[in-house]
Amino acid sequence: MQQYWLQKLTDLESDENLLSLTLVEAMINMEAHKRPQATAVLKHPLFWDKAKILAFFQDVSDRVEKESDESLVLSSLEFDSSRVVREDWRQCIDWEVAHDLRKYRNYRGNSVRDLLRALRNKVFLSGNLIPSSVEFLSKHFMGDY
Repeated sequence: MQQYWLQKLTDLESDENLLSLTLVEAMINMEAHKRPQATAVLKHPLFWDKAKILAFFQDVSDRVEKESDESLVLSSLEFDSSRVVREDWRQCIDWEVAHDLRKYRNYRGNSVRDLLRALRNKVFLSGNLIPSSVEFLSKHFMGDY
């Protein structure tokens, strides 16, 4: 059995590297029937633009907003959440943005749903973005916001 060395994709902790790793692992699966078709590869999130990523996050946030804490959908979203939220996503964002978020509601730092809710609330429901929010959103999601 051939082994592949994908260390270069795991060395850096960037979103693109993680997306690349999952895609490459699927594409080189030893069992051909488990490999994605080329059309599926082209639809992989690695190739999405910032606007599509942001729209996806909004759609997921809207979908899970009213789910009960015991629902299968929410359980699936929150499964292994520490990989997404890094224990507490509130500690990973700009202090000014975190402070601004707390003015409107309390967010749980260990929750993917709350992270998506905060992103949705800052981008789509707030017309008064603070400068550090604009800078963050421009860099990660929107080009020039």
